[in-house]
Amino acid sequence: MTNDNDRALMAEALTEAQKGVDSGGMPFGSVLVIDGEIVSRGHNRQIQDNDFWPMPRWSALAIS
Repeated sequence: MTNDNDRALMAEALTEAQKGVDSGGMPFGSVLVIDGEIVSRGHNRQIQDNDFWPMPRWSALAIS
């Protein structure tokens, strides 16, 4: 089951995905959550950086 916090966190991931699109990339975003709090976030930068390694989950981890 999902709750309001889950929905809010998903909305944050979608915001990150939109950042990827807005900067010329693909619509993928992620947030890293610990105990219900966002500790890091990232979006897909594969096209912008011409590098197919930095998927959003890795971007979020690298920033944290």
